[in-house]
Amino acid sequence: MNGTGIRSPRALIQAGDALQVVLAMFAAYALHSLLWMHFAFLRAPAGPEGFILLAYLALPLWVILVALLGLDRPLEKRWSIARTVLRLIALHLLGLAALTAVTFFTKTVVNRSIMAMFLALSFVFMLAERLALRLWAKRQHAKGHTRGRLLLIGEPGQTMQGFVDGLLADPFPPEVIGYLGRGESDGGAPKHLGALGQLPTVLHDEAVDAVVVLAQLSPRRAGWVVQVCADLGLSASIPLPWPQVPRLAPHVESGAGAHFLFFAPSTRRAAQMAVKQVLDLVLASAAVIVLAPVFIGIALAIALLDGRPVVFSQVRVGLHGRRFRMLKFRTMLKDSDELKAALAAPNEVDGPAFKVTHDPRVTRLGEFLRRTSLDELPQLFHVLGGAMSLVGPRPLPEQEQQRIHGSQRRRLSMKPGITGLWQTSGRSNVGFADWMRMDQEYVDRWSLGLDLRLLLATIPAVLSRRGAR
Repeated sequence: MNGTGIRSPRALIQAGDALQVVLAMFAAYALHSLLWMHFAFLRAPAGPEGFILLAYLALPLWVILVALLGLDRPLEKRWSIARTVLRLIALHLLGLAALTAVTFFTKTVVNRSIMAMFLALSFVFMLAERLALRLWAKRQHAKGHTRGRLLLIGEPGQTMQGFVDGLLADPFPPEVIGYLGRGESDGGAPKHLGALGQLPTVLHDEAVDAVVVLAQLSPRRAGWVVQVCADLGLSASIPLPWPQVPRLAPHVESGAGAHFLFFAPSTRRAAQMAVKQVLDLVLASAAVIVLAPVFIGIALAIALLDGRPVVFSQVRVGLHGRRFRMLKFRTMLKDSDELKAALAAPNEVDGPAFKVTHDPRVTRLGEFLRRTSLDELPQLFHVLGGAMSLVGPRPLPEQEQQRIHGSQRRRLSMKPGITGLWQTSGRSNVGFADWMRMDQEYVDRWSLGLDLRLLLATIPAVLSRRGAR
């Protein structure tokens, strides 16, 4: 909400981060040049080519990762220093992985000691920048220079008190100067400044940055409040007349001489979705190339131990109900579908899904593949084909998906993924209702940063084998 507190100067922070990266590069090169002759474990510089490539790649990559991980909004995030440190560690690990992949495929020689020094200095510089920014913001807020001043419109009670309490939870809370309404407060905060009709007078006499309406006003009165604020160049926040619109983002649209509130089921931007698709193609292509020996080894093991077919395919439901045949390495007996009816009684998952801990249809090799999630590897080809994404709601078999109704079907509004919130939160240990809630939460909260965090969280989730059956 505009005017409720300090906002991060994102463009300035990104420019500062770019400067920190450049400084870290030159500092690492200079430090290495000073130290390599004095320490035997440091090698002589391999030449400027690798350093120049590192500089060209790291600068845009670091700026992009800063935005994806939310590190360009340090004043709005309620992160502790420890959480900021963890985010910066994640940024540098992702950057290291990308730079390593590029240098590997291009066969560019870069001193590992220079790379290590650059990563360490970049981390220190970026952390110091954020700590200094927060310290400056705290001092400015304490002096009142950057503290937003709000005027509320409504009646004293639970709604107003809850709103004020929520503001106080902000790391840089605004100042509520008072409220306009018919009801008198009991002497506590906020202060009663008069009736709604006194809005122009109060805005004239008091320093106000924004007006927040908490009461349900008639369309005529709400329009008047907006007009008064617009005349003075102030922002105004008006509540929606419906109590529950949790997943629809309203936007004002104009057409045919009229104005409309347009409600979209998501605020995802086309540009972000395009970046998601590009990342899917790049990462999936790299994974298929790197894991090609693993694909061949698993296929040979299945063929020798359990016979053919090596791959199992099943119709799954994807984006907006599109059907596709999803591939997995075969982990069950060949007649597993015929045996499923006899296992319906001991199904351990509530809802339409079907899971059994010790499923007799699973082969010994299949049990290993399932617990290590290696049976999912062929789905990388679906990512390359566009039917799936690396991160998204897990695609259900057609019969199970058709038994899902209502808001749970919102999970189909994004491409299904190989991993997601469900996979990183315990998989089969999670009940069906919680599984569906996680899928809806992913759809509603989606961002590129969330995808990156889930990809990182997938690694420990797979290694721990938590919830794998």
